[in-house]
Amino acid sequence: MKEILLQTENNSAIYISEVVIANIIAETLNGFDTISYVGGKKGVNQFLKRNKINVEQLDEDKQLKVDIKIQVPFGINIPEMTKGIQKKIIENFILFLDVSNIRIDVIVDGFIQ
Repeated sequence: MKEILLQTENNSAIYISEVVIANIIAETLNGFDTISYVGGKKGVNQFLKRNKINVEQLDEDKQLKVDIKIQVPFGINIPEMTKGIQKKIIENFILFLDVSNIRIDVIVDGFIQ
């Protein structure tokens, strides 16, 4: 698993595992009744293994970049829903990790039957 640098201070560093980031995202997505990831609630490890989430730290400014693949019901307003997901994930990253330099890309890769 990847480790992401959160902060450095006085020759010390704080890293966080990609699994922790995936847990925050999974719990956030659980708050949205109308979306699906990993075909249900099979857990964060499946979420990571199936490439439904990709986490990178961009070197130039240490920005955290997260790509999330989800499925939504046909007929839903996709831009409205994805903006809501982005907003809530960013709020939770600020709350739990004190990280605000983050880019969340939501990829709708299918429809829920």
